[in-house]
Amino acid sequence: MKLPSLKTLLLAAVAFTGVLGFETVEDAARIARTLVQSESIGTLSTVFPEGHVLAGESLSLMEYYAPCHKNGSLAVLFFGISLNGKNILASPNHSATFSLQAPPSLSAATKPRFSMIGKFEIFGDKYPHGDELRKCYLKSHPDAWWSPGGHGEGVHGATWARFDPEAIYFVGGFGGAHYIGYIPIELYQWAKPNEERTDPSFQRFRIEADK
Repeated sequence: MKLPSLKTLLLAAVAFTGVLGFETVEDAARIARTLVQSESIGTLSTVFPEGHVLAGESLSLMEYYAPCHKNGSLAVLFFGISLNGKNILASPNHSATFSLQAPPSLSAATKPRFSMIGKFEIFGDKYPHGDELRKCYLKSHPDAWWSPGGHGEGVHGATWARFDPEAIYFVGGFGGAHYIGYIPIELYQWAKPNEERTDPSFQRFRIEADK
């Protein structure tokens, strides 16, 4: 039996120090999974490595992803030549942060957003279930017809990768009304996205402003 690491235990402990409103941490996990399922563009953040003129500084840019993994991990087309890609490759653990937020509205501050701190697994030429992964990705991004597995190699050395979150920080809106705090990773992985748009927790970030 594999025992949890100290890091995992510490993250589990801080996960229950969040600010509670009418939303619970279980609600937050479901909303996070619903956002991952319903959106397909986020913000990828990395840190410049030692030896770089900007060592220690962060870089954040828009990034495509697709919700192709049942546990909430993200399917990503990885570009090793991009600045974020170079920072990830220079990181010993391929560490990065992926952030998502609800669609823009008249009251964006009341809408959920969250950051997933985790690692990339870069598959190179040995990506698993390549055809299935490509079909799934193209459902979210049909403009990526040039992706690996379609017409030879991916453009500019693109290859498939998976982003696996290890810690999640969630801001549901304003404290006192919405949950603010960490979501235990196991809770996020097991949470089910809301498929029906009539579900209140899905509608809440689709309406123009909270009542």
